[in-house]
Amino acid sequence: MAKDMSLKGSTKTSHRLLKLPNEILQEIACILSTDRDILSFSLTCREIWERVFSPNSGIWHRRFQNQYDAPHGHSPGELKMEYQIRAIVLPQRIDSKKAHNGQKNLWMRVIQGMLVEFLTLPPSPGGVSKTYEKICNAPAMKSFLKAPAKEGSHSQVFCALQVCLTALALDPSISGQGCLRTDYDIGIVYSFYNRPDGRPLFGHKRLSLTTLLHMRNFWQHHLLSPHEITFHESFSLLPQDLMPKAPNANATDEVILGTSWLGYWSCIHPIPTMVEDLERRQSCADLLSHMDQVDPMTMEIDPCPAQPFWPSPFNDIIPQVGGPQAKRSYFKGKQKTFGGDADEHPNSVVGFIEPMDVPHGGFSGWTRICFVIYEQVTDDGYIEEENLLWIHGYEAVVIPGGNVMLGRWVDLRETSARGPVIFWGV
Repeated sequence: MAKDMSLKGSTKTSHRLLKLPNEILQEIACILSTDRDILSFSLTCREIWERVFSPNSGIWHRRFQNQYDAPHGHSPGELKMEYQIRAIVLPQRIDSKKAHNGQKNLWMRVIQGMLVEFLTLPPSPGGVSKTYEKICNAPAMKSFLKAPAKEGSHSQVFCALQVCLTALALDPSISGQGCLRTDYDIGIVYSFYNRPDGRPLFGHKRLSLTTLLHMRNFWQHHLLSPHEITFHESFSLLPQDLMPKAPNANATDEVILGTSWLGYWSCIHPIPTMVEDLERRQSCADLLSHMDQVDPMTMEIDPCPAQPFWPSPFNDIIPQVGGPQAKRSYFKGKQKTFGGDADEHPNSVVGFIEPMDVPHGGFSGWTRICFVIYEQVTDDGYIEEENLLWIHGYEAVVIPGGNVMLGRWVDLRETSARGPVIFWGV
């Protein structure tokens, strides 16, 4: 009898609800706190189900806008489908160490779509992106960002996502102590297998995302792991506002290079002849030799276009790519030690950027950046070989979002001296 009474009460409620206009019915559904509540509400009767789950229902558009930065030009039905996919996929925990896994691939595709959405939309009001916060808080993100670069045959999407999320990977609140030494190939990090000069490490059409991921994992490990007597202490003492930040949201394809950068470079002395020596001791930043202390360096870039300048001695080691017709712009700048003396004389910087037209890993906005940092006895604005104390060349990739660059440096006089470098915008 109680069951019959319940059914009769539910039927009466359904009849009353069905008399309401769609707008009122949708308002009721929108104020429900969870998707499960909406499901329960829609199960009241078939007609309410059809009105709630109709492709033209505004409920899902509203719920999408409440949780994500809503892209333009999508129908309510498309947003409904995307909302429901994310509601199912994002809470899942995945095994990020498996190279081939259907569940992981679906999760990555969803995160990829969300990140592309974030990168291509105009900046959110107040600077806080709901979509990016959802990416950060995905339960599987922590383990995903510590996945090894060496294990298995990773897809382009996997590598691109890892590299594009470098700022998250360097956030200790998300990545903890980072990955392990065994999660990257130190020979790739130091270009140990890429001795010949005169060839670009990063091409436009054949960008090695795997190389970038090995470099990213090296920095994640050495910056976050307290077990390494290298860069961890220096990095952990940086003010929070100078830590790597989220990518820049930008609705245009125009490359806008930030003017202020902070970063690290790593070297190894003496230069090993076998990669096994690199595996044991991975940087002079352990302070056992060569370096007295580890300090990040700052780089200020002049936003005004500089005169085209990349002479043949530079081009012989770090060549320009794409020929004279390539979309290329030049810059100049200054480099100093972070926190150094106020009267420290800055080193000079000259270089160029080359946008990559290929959307590697499904992301557009990859940019090749090359520059030299040098010190002269006297600096009159011209590089004079006999006047140089030292000169280092840098070849890196600015990842989509424009806020992090990963790559390598090389001594232009003794090219066997080289190592990884990372910069982020501040």
